[in-house]
Amino acid sequence: MCREECLLEDVLIAPSHSLAKQVHEHYLPKLLSHDPNEITTAHEITARNRLFNVDGFGVAWYTATAAEFNSDGITAEQPGLYKNAQPPLHDTDFRSICANTASKAVFAHIRAATATPVTAVNNHPFVFGRHTFMHNGEISDFSKICRGMADLMDDDSYGNVHGSTDSEHFAALYITYLTDGKGRKSWEQQYTVKQMRDAMRKAVGTVVKLQREKLGDKAEPNSLNLAATDGSQLVAFRFRNHATEQPPSLYYSTKAGVTLNRKYPDHPDGKENPLAHKKAEDHGSHVIVASEPSTYNSKEWDLIEKNHCLMVETDGKAQIEKLEYPQESAFAILANAQRYRPYGYQYQERDATQVVGSDTGSASGTGATDSGPSSNSAAASTASFTQYSPCDDPSKTSCAWYSSSGYNAAVSQAVYGGYPGSGPSGACGVCWKLTPEYAGANEIVVKVNNLCPDDGNALCAQAENVDVNFDLCKDSGAAAALFGSSGTEQVNGTAVVVDCSEWSGGADVCLPGVSSC
Repeated sequence: MCREECLLEDVLIAPSHSLAKQVHEHYLPKLLSHDPNEITTAHEITARNRLFNVDGFGVAWYTATAAEFNSDGITAEQPGLYKNAQPPLHDTDFRSICANTASKAVFAHIRAATATPVTAVNNHPFVFGRHTFMHNGEISDFSKICRGMADLMDDDSYGNVHGSTDSEHFAALYITYLTDGKGRKSWEQQYTVKQMRDAMRKAVGTVVKLQREKLGDKAEPNSLNLAATDGSQLVAFRFRNHATEQPPSLYYSTKAGVTLNRKYPDHPDGKENPLAHKKAEDHGSHVIVASEPSTYNSKEWDLIEKNHCLMVETDGKAQIEKLEYPQESAFAILANAQRYRPYGYQYQERDATQVVGSDTGSASGTGATDSGPSSNSAAASTASFTQYSPCDDPSKTSCAWYSSSGYNAAVSQAVYGGYPGSGPSGACGVCWKLTPEYAGANEIVVKVNNLCPDDGNALCAQAENVDVNFDLCKDSGAAAALFGSSGTEQVNGTAVVVDCSEWSGGADVCLPGVSSC
């Protein structure tokens, strides 16, 4: 998206690493979802070369033509759309369009089909009035939740789904949420970038919720690199609901637009540009989002981090925002833990459709109580155990209580289901039996009263490739009890949720300055 027009040929065809040439050629190995802890040279070679986007392409460019001719009362720029089921450089019509078309907003996509037919109608982008959407990745087990997604769409959005892909169905769900299901006439309205973000976030949450309801703990993580625009604003998500695995790569640039415009100095391949006749500083603000950088200068590009959102407003300013949510593998543990929460414990539970966070950063559910302790037993999870102190600082104890009469622990952020400052979650007050696998260490039962944040703590970010980390409260005696005579301060083992009748502690005591807990 640019404040001034760019020639489609300069962006999509001319560079040596243009999108049209990425059908076969990639110089980034992380275009597929991957675990950063398992990257090897062999993996990089495989991941770099296995992806061939030969199943067609599509391009949408915004133009004022319809508005100028007052077509059906349209006043805003609309996306023109061209798709073909063959590779882009084999299509002379595509080359001609790009050589003779300029626009301030362009969406383009090359396709590697998964389980749906190779046909132009299945190619991205997908258009709903003035709104354009595209996706890189996959909704896992889409065939099992497709009907559930369709049931949530308004009639016009569902009727605008012409193909069979997971991506187009997601687009229709996004439009339904963006417009509050008001149908085709609402597709010509402009919504704020925050409304676009919220609709996208709600659609992601809905997909994850449907997968959990249909598949339970067997639900696989999703790769959702998503982008939507109305021609003057843009939202892009890079999302994977897995504790350790990364989504496919997604970059953005606020500088490469100069390099990708022949009117300005420099060249995407670092060559001389004899056509340049404008100064670089005269170029307007712009944002480019791409799976792979298309210019030679790597300093022009920044990677959008996992589970972050890029928002671009009408003034061209770009903002990155973290999307908080419990990762899929960890959420299964948390959901299981909530079944065994202690008798009478008041807790907050996230609304399923807000699984990736909320504006205020707080849990969106309401307090609830159990009718009594559960007699069920939970499956064991792999775990790591560390220690910390102090444990009674009200500004750092997320559950707002502390018990010196029983063992307490902080649980890793992904399992906690919140983030620093988000307040109590369903993990608070849950009791776990911890079994270390180390000579001299002892099995103990702890109650969760705190969050161990990802930021600055690799173990709390589950870097050990375990399901959950417990940071044991030294002040409560938990650390000394578990580590015993082992002579170490960090071990791995297993953890299982138990009834809190097995916990040695007494009543929870609110921390200083906290009136209710």
